[in-house]
Amino acid sequence: MSSLGTGGGGTTHNTVSGDAVVVGPLLMAQHIEGIQLPPAPPDAPPSQGPPPSRVFVNRTKELTDLRDAARALAAGQEPGVLMVVGVGGVGKTQLVAQSVRRELMQFFPQGQLYVDLEDLRQDGVVDLAAVLGGFLRALGVNKDYVPGGLAERTALFRSVAARSRLLVMVDNVQHAPEARTLVPPRGLLVVTGRRVLPSLLMDGAVLIDVAPLDEAAGTELVRRWYADADEETAADVVRLCAGHPLALRAAVEWLAARPHLTLEDVVRDLTAGRYGTGDDGAREAMGAAMGASEGAAEGGVGEAVGAVLDSVVAGVSEETRHLYGLFGVLPGTTATADLLRAAGATRVDEGLGELLSSRLAVLVESADRPRRYRLHDVVRAHARLRARGVARRAAAGRPAARRGLLRRRGGPRRCVGAGGPVQDPAVASPPARRTRPEKTAVHGARGSAGVAGRGARQPPGRHPCRRRPGVAPGGVAALRVAVGALPQP
Repeated sequence: MSSLGTGGGGTTHNTVSGDAVVVGPLLMAQHIEGIQLPPAPPDAPPSQGPPPSRVFVNRTKELTDLRDAARALAAGQEPGVLMVVGVGGVGKTQLVAQSVRRELMQFFPQGQLYVDLEDLRQDGVVDLAAVLGGFLRALGVNKDYVPGGLAERTALFRSVAARSRLLVMVDNVQHAPEARTLVPPRGLLVVTGRRVLPSLLMDGAVLIDVAPLDEAAGTELVRRWYADADEETAADVVRLCAGHPLALRAAVEWLAARPHLTLEDVVRDLTAGRYGTGDDGAREAMGAAMGASEGAAEGGVGEAVGAVLDSVVAGVSEETRHLYGLFGVLPGTTATADLLRAAGATRVDEGLGELLSSRLAVLVESADRPRRYRLHDVVRAHARLRARGVARRAAAGRPAARRGLLRRRGGPRRCVGAGGPVQDPAVASPPARRTRPEKTAVHGARGSAGVAGRGARQPPGRHPCRRRPGVAPGGVAALRVAVGALPQP
């Protein structure tokens, strides 16, 4: 309850008492001549999510499984969870988009929400409060009424979403708590990821497995993209790319930019290994980076994607290749144009445009943050493998680089990066304190920004750089060597 009155001296007092709950701004004054309220939200249910592609083949079984599971879960009173799992770039997001357009939208006409967690992931952690803030605004909650904390936003989301049967789609889920926070109280949550989350299965989630395309479906897809392809040659490309849609798309786009070549040239070059990575462990590493099991990696998925992406990268300009290499050594999943310039890249705008047009990078935009760019998860794994190989070959000819990036057991500081612990040479242990022979191994520039390991301490006055919390100076040194090892444009 609020009251407005005057005391004996003509003073004004305002009170809010009783069981009053104030949400949002509160205006109290002696005289109020006019109030301008924020505009009402659009009277339309949210319809978010990536658009379905017109070029889509097969996946009949997966679409049927999605439809049947969604229908069964929608018939119940409790919210349901669908988990769509497959290696990176296999087409999980497009499968869900097709299912939404064809059938799921009819089950949940009151709204569809979408988010890609990879766009909001920092150091492996997702800002779920930001995700819920976006969902609340999409559901018509004014920004002034969105609370600041995660718990309060979660409670408000459940209250607001309880009025509607919603479909919530979440890409790139890595951990079960990320999904549980976003389950609508009435409706269905569809998550995509590269690996099965057993905790969600224990919660009652329904698993939809997405495998690479079989030969017939892959051949049809190639011939839709490249009408001049004969069936036998298209089938050869599918076999070489292990039916992986991302590899198939990259191969056909590479060919489309070279009209003087034919699909037979692609088959011949891939068969000869002309665009191979030159790394004996590339196939296994790519498969692991894509979230594939050991058996799947042996099937050639990682090797095929790496080979085709090598061919795509070979066709861009020298400056763009250097930019691609920077994405392979910089920490995090996204980068701004200013960060890339600070790391030494030239012609950044042209290079980013070429990466976008080559479908190697995607643009991440938000209202309150600068424009960022990121590589597809499979492409990012390929970029890191390439950068690792370049740095290893460069370090083999640079004794100084070898001395600066020796791995040691123990010692006062170990910096952990993408390629393993890296010893900081600036704070290495004195020889007198060594108690066992050291086993050393050159790691080139395998780390990105090093994260201080457990028990690491900063000796006072031993390093000229001011330490940023959570990042060890040795990691900065490793990053500098990594960037320096890249071929300069």
